[in-house]
Amino acid sequence: MQLADGTPLWPSEWTAVGTVALAAVTIATIIITIVITTQDRNRADTKLTGERARHDKEIETERARHDKEIGDERARHDKEIEDERRLADDRLREERERMQDAEQRAEASTVLITPFAMPAKQAAKLQAEMAAKLEEEPDHKIEARVGEECPVVIIVNDGRFVITNVHARFVKDSTIYQSALKQHSNVYDSLPKEWLSGLVADPAIGVPPRIGGMQFIGKGMVPADLKGVYAIVRWTDRWGTRWEHRKGDVQPIAEDEPWKP
Repeated sequence: MQLADGTPLWPSEWTAVGTVALAAVTIATIIITIVITTQDRNRADTKLTGERARHDKEIETERARHDKEIGDERARHDKEIEDERRLADDRLREERERMQDAEQRAEASTVLITPFAMPAKQAAKLQAEMAAKLEEEPDHKIEARVGEECPVVIIVNDGRFVITNVHARFVKDSTIYQSALKQHSNVYDSLPKEWLSGLVADPAIGVPPRIGGMQFIGKGMVPADLKGVYAIVRWTDRWGTRWEHRKGDVQPIAEDEPWKP
């Protein structure tokens, strides 16, 4: 074999050329392999990074969802507990209010109201004695007219607690009369016998009181006019509730409830 200029190419020279060519091919192959390997590694790293990022995002999303579920469940559980606590508080408050109402009504029923009639002469004497003791004239003077009588109501607190702001007025037909005298009464058994004429036991009590209390005396009138006269009594209990006794019926009223027949 000859070269292009006609120079013959000897076998030894062929071997050198082959060796160089083989080395060149080998180097090229190595370079190509390195490039391909680097590209594959880069692609693998990119894919791995993407997979890792996607996995991290999935984990974060799952953690957020799980945290939200736990938060929602905790909030729902807290709300159930709060609702149950509020319901229990409402039940307890209603029970306390019911028990207090029952206790208040029971206490109100122990305020004993007894109406009767007193001779106007005796009532005028009591009023004069009270005026002398207090050194002041009464607003409504009782006239000691012969034959006239005054309506009287005795209020006795037979309950366990003090009652305050006790007031009474007398009603005749559709007219309300102010009481002329208010005083603490003596023990019932020591009252003068003449006071007890015409005593009427209040059906709301069943029996007349046997202890001291407070009494209100109205203006004098002829005995015939006493028929149909009744007393309205009001007081305040220890809880601040205002009560009214009228014809045997006891009911709570507003503090500023007007007096009506």
